[in-house]
Amino acid sequence: MWVAILLVQVATVVWIGIDASRRDFSNDGFANKTWKWVVGALVFWILVAPLYLIRRNRAPLKAQ
Repeated sequence: MWVAILLVQVATVVWIGIDASRRDFSNDGFANKTWKWVVGALVFWILVAPLYLIRRNRAPLKAQ
């Protein structure tokens, strides 16, 4: 059971890293860089993953 939870956590952190790198979080007061989202998700996954889902809609996609 714990292996399944760990796999979900790792997959979520990887997805957060990829998605956050495509978005502009420069005006976000919680985490304004991709690495901050990734480290936060690694350390406090149960809190940061839902918070990321809420805040990602406020961050526009970066210009290509």
